[in-house]
Amino acid sequence: MLWYFEDTRMALINGHPNTSCLYDGEDGRFRDRLEVDYETGSLTITHIRSEHAGRYEAELIRSESSGKRQSLNRNRKCDSTKITRKISSSHDDTIKTFSVIIIASLSDQDATNKEPYMEKHVADLIPGSGLSSGAVAGIVVVLLVSVASVAGVIYYRSSRKERLQIV
Repeated sequence: MLWYFEDTRMALINGHPNTSCLYDGEDGRFRDRLEVDYETGSLTITHIRSEHAGRYEAELIRSESSGKRQSLNRNRKCDSTKITRKISSSHDDTIKTFSVIIIASLSDQDATNKEPYMEKHVADLIPGSGLSSGAVAGIVVVLLVSVASVAGVIYYRSSRKERLQIV
């Protein structure tokens, strides 16, 4: 899994700390702030400040990547200070892409602090084991059909009741 902040790589996660790499980002803004669940690929950013507001993106890459676009293999030594820009070419190896935009908002208590601190953490943007999009679509369709059926029955009974009162 590849994580980006404003098109700059911030994490490369391969399921194990020895084969993964966390990056400090430009100006070291993520230094000592990134926590990873190597099993699920979840990334948590601790002590978020206004400088962390922006667009975050995660790409789930095939484990047998062709290497045409992005590689999940890293050099022997992880250089956390290296700035790697996102490559915007074909998505042959990408299984799924997720993105979220974080907007800085300060609490009243934080207004007196020298350095603003955001209240919430960006955590678990990618659920470890959720329903597939097909399953979610199926559930939504079943719920819509159920609601339409109930509405139809209510309409039929109320119109039938009105007709009986007229006669």
